Amino acid sequence: MHVELVVVDDEGNMSASGDRLVKLVYEDKVNAIIGAINSSVTHVVEMVCAKTRVPMITTTSTDPSITRTGTYWAFRCLADDLLQGQALAHRIFEVDGHKNVFILMQNNRYGKMGGREIARIATESGHPPLAVRVFDGKAAHWPDEVRGIATANPDAIVLWGLYNPCGRLISELRQGGIEAPVYGADGMVHPAFLEQAGLAAEGAIVTLPFDPCRNHPTTRHFLEKYLHRFGEPPDSFAAHSYDAMMIIWEAIQRGKCTDRTCIKDNMLLTHQHDGVTGFITLDKEGNDTRSVDLAQVIAGKLVPLSLFQGRSVVDIRREIRETLESPGTPPDGDHRSSGWVYCPAPLDNP
Repeated sequence: MHVELVVVDDEGNMSASGDRLVKLVYEDKVNAIIGAINSSVTHVVEMVCAKTRVPMITTTSTDPSITRTGTYWAFRCLADDLLQGQALAHRIFEVDGHKNVFILMQNNRYGKMGGREIARIATESGHPPLAVRVFDGKAAHWPDEVRGIATANPDAIVLWGLYNPCGRLISELRQGGIEAPVYGADGMVHPAFLEQAGLAAEGAIVTLPFDPCRNHPTTRHFLEKYLHRFGEPPDSFAAHSYDAMMIIWEAIQRGKCTDRTCIKDNMLLTHQHDGVTGFITLDKEGNDTRSVDLAQVIAGKLVPLSLFQGRSVVDIRREIRETLESPGTPPDGDHRSSGWVYCPAPLDNP
């Protein structure tokens, strides 16, 4: 038994994606779909797959409603906005003790769905936001947003959007004299966010669905193979896409079948799948159930909070600078520095 990959570019276009998916189903006769990347297109994919009874799994679309429609043909192998929002809310209110937040969400489906989710979670936890505003991701500047936040004077700011506009927006907030800590979701986990924000990104905390510092053979092997083949460390898109393919393959092997219904039924049995991004268990709606890790920007790198191990931000910053400035610095993709994510050394290292 083997798997043949048929690649189609949906161009991020809802209309085009529908036509191309119909071709995949009826002409190419595919037995499972991986995609799409953005939630709007994924909803089109989901509707076609439910109608034609083809299992699909999205690797990056975080809209909670995708796997909560009762179709049983849609799956997701990363944390949705609900899980990411809960992780952020716990950090903001329970750990860091903030009371008043200002939420800015980008004017696309990703931003609005996630922004509304974190706003709902905050309100239900007894911390209703001071304001929930939409910002134009294509704008050159955001003077109204800066003034609005300055007037509200929040304890913390939540940005829910994609890396490029969020990077520029956080820079503009700092230039406007706003010093409140910033929190964000996985749309900001990208080197472009760090590049766009520069020093303004320092201290920001974001969700981290894929932790390249994970010290597990499956993750380490994937990082090494990916770096060798492509010459750069993998991002969350690559890691979750690999996991999606292996979840499908595991379902095929478990059911000893290749027909669509059998693959779907066996995907629903996914429990503690040993994935690159962690051990994956899907619930009865096909949704990823894992808890969400967080990372903080320190010295221009994202550092998983789970690896602080009692060390302070000052300690981590010093370690990063010493590591990156010392002779023989590990190359990107090594266990210490995976591109824009930095992996602190274990405390018991000599």
